[in-house]
Formats: sequence, structure tokens, C-alpha cells
Amino acid sequence: MSSETRQKAAACCTDCGQALAVWVSPSGEMNPIGSAAGCPCGGTSFRMLE
Repeated sequence: MSSETRQKAAACCTDCGQALAVWVSPSGEMNPIGSAAGCPCGGTSFRMLE
């Protein structure tokens, strides 16, 4: 994901509820900023915060 096509957003882990800053790709894929492995709890699924 290039820096030209991604946006920063806030999301929470669907497993533990922890709020994280994420990069969002144009396709909607969310990746935590600074953590390639996902959430510290091990979760890899996130829900956008409104």
C-alpha cells in the first residue's frame, strides 16, 4: 500500500475492543500503524470508529 493511496483513521479491534490508529487502503483493508502483526491481543479484524 503506497502512501499516496492510503488514509489514516481510527478503528477498534473486533476481538478486544482496543482503539488503534490504522492505515485504510482504497479497498477498505485496515492495517494498524506501527504493527504489522495486528492488534496486541492478536486480532486482525477491525471496525472503523465514527
